[in-house]
Amino acid sequence: MLIYMQLMCYYTVLPTIILYLVLKPLMSSFDNIKIILSCALTLSYTVPWINYVAFQQMVWYRNDISVGFIGYAPIEKYSFIIFQAVLITLWTTLCTRWALNSLHLKSYSRFKFNLVRYSVILLLVILTIIGLIKSIPDTKTFYIGSIAAWFLPTVIILWYICGPYTCQRYKETLISIIVPSIYLCYVNLIAMRAHIWYISENTSLSILPWNKLPIEEIILIILSNVIIVMTSHAFDKIKAINDTYYRQPFPVYSKISETTRFFGYIRMLFDGIFLDETTFDQSVITDLGKCNNIFKNSSKSFYFVSKFFPNDVRQDLVILNSFCRVTDDMVDNNESVEFKNEQVQIMTKFLNQLFSNRKIISKYCWTTISSSPIIDWKYFETQLTDEQLSSFRAFARIAYYLPQELLEELIDGYKWDAIGKAVLHEGDLFEYSKYVSSSTASLCTFVLFHKTCKWADNMGPKCRYMLENNRKIGLVIQIIHMSRDIIVDSEELGRCYIPKIYLKADEWNLLVNERKPHKIPNAKLKQFAEKMLDVADNLCENDNTGIKLLPTECQRTVLAVLEIYKAIGKRIRTNPHFEIKTFLSKFEPIYIILKCLYFTKME
Repeated sequence: MLIYMQLMCYYTVLPTIILYLVLKPLMSSFDNIKIILSCALTLSYTVPWINYVAFQQMVWYRNDISVGFIGYAPIEKYSFIIFQAVLITLWTTLCTRWALNSLHLKSYSRFKFNLVRYSVILLLVILTIIGLIKSIPDTKTFYIGSIAAWFLPTVIILWYICGPYTCQRYKETLISIIVPSIYLCYVNLIAMRAHIWYISENTSLSILPWNKLPIEEIILIILSNVIIVMTSHAFDKIKAINDTYYRQPFPVYSKISETTRFFGYIRMLFDGIFLDETTFDQSVITDLGKCNNIFKNSSKSFYFVSKFFPNDVRQDLVILNSFCRVTDDMVDNNESVEFKNEQVQIMTKFLNQLFSNRKIISKYCWTTISSSPIIDWKYFETQLTDEQLSSFRAFARIAYYLPQELLEELIDGYKWDAIGKAVLHEGDLFEYSKYVSSSTASLCTFVLFHKTCKWADNMGPKCRYMLENNRKIGLVIQIIHMSRDIIVDSEELGRCYIPKIYLKADEWNLLVNERKPHKIPNAKLKQFAEKMLDVADNLCENDNTGIKLLPTECQRTVLAVLEIYKAIGKRIRTNPHFEIKTFLSKFEPIYIILKCLYFTKME
C-alpha cells in the first residue's frame, strides 16, 4: 500500500532534488533567496486553506497512512506545499533564465499597459465575487467557489505587480505553468487512486475530466502553480528594474556577507514591489536591446556561453562586450588612417568626459569628486550611428564601477590598429593582446565581482593576484583568435598579427599589402598559426588559478569560455588544412559547457 510519505518522496522530493542539482551550477544568491521567499509566501496563503477545507470536510485525509497531523492536515501536506513551491520556482527559473529579464520591461503605451493590467484584474474580481457567492457549505459549488474566493485575490495582487511583464514573457510563462501542472495532476491522480485523501461528493461538481480526478483539483493545481510562477516573475521584474535603472546599493570592491545580501535583497523587493515600468525611461531598454543584438551578431560562441551567467551579471557583460565590439568596428570598418584616428579621438573624448568626475588614488582605485560626469551627448549624436550611440549610452550607465585605466588600455590597442603598427616579435604580440583583450578580460572580471559583491579582500593582494591571472586568460583567447583569423584579417583588414620574425619579406607583403594570403602555401599558414598557438599553450599552464578566485556562480562559465577557445586551437592543429576560419561543430560548445558545469572539479 502506498503511504503519503512514499508518495512525497517518489513524486515531489526526488524531482525537486534532480532539478536543483541540474540548476545548482547556475544558481545565484538571488535565485536562492527567491526560492526561500516563494516557499514562505506559498505557505502563508496555503496553510490556512488546507486547514479550512479539511475542517469543512471538503477534503479529508487518512490517519493510518500519515506520519502525523498539524491542525487538520497531515504533516506530509505541509511538506508537499514546500516542495511544490521549490519545484515550480526552479522550473520557472530554468525556463526564463535564457533571456535578459530587463528586455521584458519594455512596456506598451500607457493606455495599453493599463488595459492589460486592469481588464484582467476586473475579470478576476468578478470571478472572485462569483466564487464567494457560490461557496455555500454543503452545496455542489462549495469547493470550487472556495478555491476561487481564496486564491484569486492573490492572483489579482500579483497581476497588478507583474501582469504586463508576465504577458511579455508569455511563452516561458505557459511552459512554466502547463508542464508542472500536468505532472502534479498525475501525482494527485495517483494519490486519489491510492485513497491517500478523498474529495467529498457533497461539495464537488463531480466533473472528472481526467479519469477520477475532479475538476476542482485540476483548477486548484493550476491556480497554485500560476501564483508560484507569477511570484517568481514579480521577483525577477523588481530585480531587473534595479539592475537597469539603479546603481548597486553596495560599495565598489565590497565583499558582502550572505546575511547582509539577503536583507539587502529583501529591502529591494519591498521597495520595488509596486514600481511601474511605464514610469521609467524606455530608451534605456531600447539601448539594452541594441547592445544585445550587437553582442549576439558579433560573438556567437561567447553570446551563447553568456546565457549561463546569472542574469544581472550577463546584462552588464552584454553592455560591456557590445561597447568593445562597436568601438573596435569604428576603427576596423574604415580604410583611411585619418578617419581611423578621428574615430579614436571620439572614443577618447567620450572616456575623458565619462571619467571626468574621478580622482585616481592608485591603480584601479579612485574617488568621485562629483555625483555624475557631464557628457556632451549632443556632440556624440552628431558623430555616432544610432547603434553606436545606444552602446555608448548603455556603457555610460555601468561605467561607474569600472576602472578607467582598462578602457585607456583598450584605446591604446585601437591606436595600434589605426596606424597599422606591425607586430614585430612575440613581445609585440603580448603587448597588443594585452591592450585589446587582457583589458577586456579584466573589465569582465570587475563586472563579475561587482554584480555578485564577492570581492576577496577589498582590492588587496588576493584581488590583484586574481586580476593578473585572469588577464592571462584574455591573452590566451586573443592569441588563439588571431591565429584562427590569419586569412580573414589579411583579406578584410590588410593586417597581420603573426610576429614579423616568423615571416619572410614576401610573405609579409602578401598578407599586409597585397591582401592575398592564399598565395602563401596552406601548410605554411598552418605552421604560423601553430607557432602562435604554442605561445598561447605556454600561457595556459596555470590558467585556472585566477578562475578559482572568481565568484562561485561564475567560475564554471568562465572556464567554459576558455575551454571553447582552447578547443578551437586544438581544431586548428588537427585539421589537415588551414581553414579560412575554424569553427567548432554545433554540439561541441554544448558538450564543453556541460563538462565544465557538471564534471569539472573547481578546487
